[in-house]
Amino acid sequence: MSTTTEAVEPSKLAQVYMFEGVKYPHQRRAALWLLPEPNYSPISDDYSAGIDPHDMFHAWASTVRSEGGFHEAMGEPWVGIYWSVQGEGVIETAPFQRFGLSDFLTHFTWPVDANGKRLNWLSLPVRMGAKTRFIEQAIGWVPAALQPVVNLELLESAYWEAER
Repeated sequence: MSTTTEAVEPSKLAQVYMFEGVKYPHQRRAALWLLPEPNYSPISDDYSAGIDPHDMFHAWASTVRSEGGFHEAMGEPWVGIYWSVQGEGVIETAPFQRFGLSDFLTHFTWPVDANGKRLNWLSLPVRMGAKTRFIEQAIGWVPAALQPVVNLELLESAYWEAER
């Protein structure tokens, strides 16, 4: 007996939440997820899509070190992670970060599920996007929801293990 696996659009796998705009109260329904961007991960924008994830990881880690891209307060080896909330028609900075930016809750009410239960932000799925997928592909690491920092030395250790 053979089984067929269909590709499922990522937004179809996430829980659907209801929320309203703060400035323009219009109710929205959307699946939501979190997207991490460790400091300097957008460096991948400068490389062609065909670059090997291990090579991209090495270029990223080298850039973090050479540019001093470590967390302001914690310093080396800690790399800060910026988080966004994404969904169908939604891209906002995730709440509870210390960037001093407006965030999802600046623009929308607290999301609730179909039963009216408030969203637990830590339960949102984490998805690696185009700028960070190379990290997952190279070493298998995906941060925990809203994880504020990662130790670059630990990631590099996983990289060197993967290279063996």
